[in-house]
Amino acid sequence: MGFTGITGQADTFYNRNKSGSLQGKIKKLVMIDAVIIMVLAVAFLVFSSIYSVI
Repeated sequence: MGFTGITGQADTFYNRNKSGSLQGKIKKLVMIDAVIIMVLAVAFLVFSSIYSVI
């Protein structure tokens, strides 16, 4: 609470409970999906280079 003046963010009910809102849940879900897609892309690249038929 003491840093609100330094950062410029208002200490409101919405800012304190942002993670519990629908927007917070969607943001968390999008971040998890992005990490999963990145891991799958790297795994696909590794497996395709190991098992490539030339």
